[in-house]
Amino acid sequence: GEHSVEKDEKLKILYQALDQLPPDKREILVLSQLEEMEYKQIAEMYQITENLARVKVHRALKSLKEIFQKFVR
Repeated sequence: GEHSVEKDEKLKILYQALDQLPPDKREILVLSQLEEMEYKQIAEMYQITENLARVKVHRALKSLKEIFQKFVR
């Protein structure tokens, strides 16, 4: 029904917002959110500390939310 259309719209916007992100931020978000990788795994992959991996994911999420808000308005 109506609900799924709205969900599809939001997904479409989400992917458009992802496209606007710098590649490094986009990549880390895809790994953490879509691939559901743990910070530990991300840290090993990028050869950074787990703490830094967490910070990078949070920054990327924040950027994504800001872009998402612009699309939704």
